[in-house]
Parts: sequence; structure tokens; C-alpha cells
Amino acid sequence: GFTESSRFVQYDQMGNIWVSQTYKGIFRLRADNSWRNVLDVKFFNSNNGLPSDQSNILFKIHSEILVASIKGIFAFDYKTENFEKVSKYISYFDEDMSVEYLYQDSEQNIWFSANKQLGVLRLQEDGSYKKITIPFLKLADQILIPFENIQELDQSNILIGIEGGFANYIPKYTKDYSKRSIIYISDLRSSDITEG
Repeated sequence: GFTESSRFVQYDQMGNIWVSQTYKGIFRLRADNSWRNVLDVKFFNSNNGLPSDQSNILFKIHSEILVASIKGIFAFDYKTENFEKVSKYISYFDEDMSVEYLYQDSEQNIWFSANKQLGVLRLQEDGSYKKITIPFLKLADQILIPFENIQELDQSNILIGIEGGFANYIPKYTKDYSKRSIIYISDLRSSDITEG
């Protein structure tokens, strides 16, 4: 059997059940055909390539089991039976950036929360990603770590869980964030009578 607490659970293409236990590491389980009995349990932690025994969170992106960790994104190498940093994401996250959350939408974009920064890696035509964070800067202080939640209602509405409710991001809405706002001040008054 298996008796560890199981907050994050994923299932891979080889029939394994992966469980991340926030304070210990990651477990790989093999169940019988009835799914009632665990036949094999293998435990992975910092001795198996993970940067730490704690804060390793499982996600499935492009059908691959990934681990968001305190030092980036890791994937399991079935040949070496160890976790390795995923090179295709290194250019989007600083070397020691703590990645707390990943979510893949229907257009294969990868939403993330990392170091209190919210954003999306938008899939480009050539298979690369463009990192978008500016539209989400105002939400940074409202993210509920470690309870991040991003859900796609449809291609026009992305819900982002924040303190006091949620924000609705509309990806198709275009706004030039580099354009500066012009402010005109027509009158300035003070209630301080000593200033004259």
C-alpha cells in the first residue's frame, strides 16, 4: 500500500502514478490492473537529481511529467532513473528561480507562477515560447502562494485565482504596454494655507 499524503498526483504514459509529497520528495507508484493495490513504490529526492527534498510540485505539460521546484523545472529521465533540469525552459527562468505553478492551456501555452511573478510562455509558430509577464504585474501581490490556480474557460477567458476572488484575463485583447500614458494637470490646489 501507499499511505503518504498526496496533494499533487499525475499519471504518465507508462502507467505510473506520480505523487509529490511537499516535505519529502516524489513517489512513483505502480498499481495492479484493478487500481486497488500498489505493487511497487519508488522514492525520489535530492539524491536523485531534485534540487531539494521539499517544494517539488508535479505538473503535466505536453504529456510529460514535470516538477516545478525551487531551482526551475525538472523532468524524469527514465534511462538514468533521475531527475534532470529541462533545458528548453532554462532561458525563460533565471537559474535559481523558484517555480511554484505550471498550467498548459488548449493552445499549448504554459502559464506559470515563479518568485511571485505571474506569466505565460506563449507558444510561437516555430515551437519556441515568448515570455509574457507585463499584463500580470498588478496581480503579483494578490497571488495566493502556494494555492496558485489558473484555469482556461475558453480561448478568450483565462481565470487567475487571486486573494478575494479571481481575475479574468482576455488573451485576444491587445494593449500596447510600452506606450506611456499622458497625464494633464489643469489645476493644483492645497489645503495648507501656510503655503500661500
